[in-house]
Amino acid sequence: MTVISVILPVYNVEPYIGACIESLKRQSFRDLEFIFVDDCSTDNSVAVIEDFARTDPRVRIIRNTENLGSGPTRNRGIEAAKGEYLSFIDPDDWIAPDFYERLYAKAVSGNYDIAKGIRRKVDLESGASYIEKLNPAIRKNLKQGIPFFVLFSWQHQTAIYKKNLFEDKKVRYGNSRNGQDVTFLLIVCKKARNIIFDDDAVYYYSQRPGSQTAPFTKRRLQYDLDSLTERIDFLLSGNMDTFDYLYLSQRFSVFVSCLCYAISVDSLSEEQAAELADALSQQIIRLPDQNQVKEGSVEIMILMDHQKLIPARNLHSKEFRYDRVRRWVDFLSKHPEIKNTRIWTGFDLALVEVIFPSNKISGKHVFSGKQYFAFIREQIGRLTGRQRSLMFRYSSPAMIYALKIIYRIIRPKEN
Repeated sequence: MTVISVILPVYNVEPYIGACIESLKRQSFRDLEFIFVDDCSTDNSVAVIEDFARTDPRVRIIRNTENLGSGPTRNRGIEAAKGEYLSFIDPDDWIAPDFYERLYAKAVSGNYDIAKGIRRKVDLESGASYIEKLNPAIRKNLKQGIPFFVLFSWQHQTAIYKKNLFEDKKVRYGNSRNGQDVTFLLIVCKKARNIIFDDDAVYYYSQRPGSQTAPFTKRRLQYDLDSLTERIDFLLSGNMDTFDYLYLSQRFSVFVSCLCYAISVDSLSEEQAAELADALSQQIIRLPDQNQVKEGSVEIMILMDHQKLIPARNLHSKEFRYDRVRRWVDFLSKHPEIKNTRIWTGFDLALVEVIFPSNKISGKHVFSGKQYFAFIREQIGRLTGRQRSLMFRYSSPAMIYALKIIYRIIRPKEN
């Protein structure tokens, strides 16, 4: 009997797949099947899998006739799976020997739809590793009434999922070339009734040399936007509630942050950035209540005026940093009802970034102490008394940090 189907999309991972296979062989839980779906690899990845298949009857190999990308490739594995639970492993990663034993025990302990472990990120070059602490954050927010589809939006490989969640064919990975796993987690977590955690079930996530950050090119951002569009399509197919808007606010913010970063490092031209921002704006206006999204993320408000997002594409300009604080205050003064901690802590960053990270431009300070304090006093004066209280509650650490930097710059030099 197959209890857990392990699905692995394979594309040119010959140097790494051996370690993954060894970790599968060592599993203390034996009622497994391993479904390798080859996405038209051009190296010897399939030969390595075939060697494994000759010694283990639990191995099945499926071959794509064309390169589909990891999302549709995993979906082919879902269609072929026979297990009671499904698991999705990347073939350049590996798992602890008791990974499935622990997760299955948790899943059946209370008839849970999802049982989730933890992910340890490993730098293959240095050997350094650390645990990505997502589970504690999910548990904390679940206690506050936030549904787990808002919280569990990455680390899809760390869990097993009950097969009956997939039976209506709606729970699938996305088709975009990037973000397929995020689309999958939204859909499966929306459908699942419950989730349980095991912080001792370890998934090892490899960081290959030279792969720390994928470049934020126009193509990459377009793939991200395609993935986000798939999730909007899914949410619009039902009756959207406050948590759906909260989820989208977070995802829109991530996209805008990536867009800003790409501009700042010259990965995009102004024309490309404007094109992507316009495309995202078109997705926002599809939503029945756009204000919920805007109030949940001030970056969205800024995006709607995206051509002024980064004047002259110069993040280090004094004008941009002061303008950013004005934009935050404009937003807050128009919405005195805002209590969102995230927005107020974002205001912290706006205050600090008036003077940081670049203290000098062309050999001159970007501000004088008196000028900065006068500017801040003027902006604070535009807020209500209650808003000022919130500002000091959430912004005091940022203000203290800013004052220390100001003092260090304007203090008299020691003889």
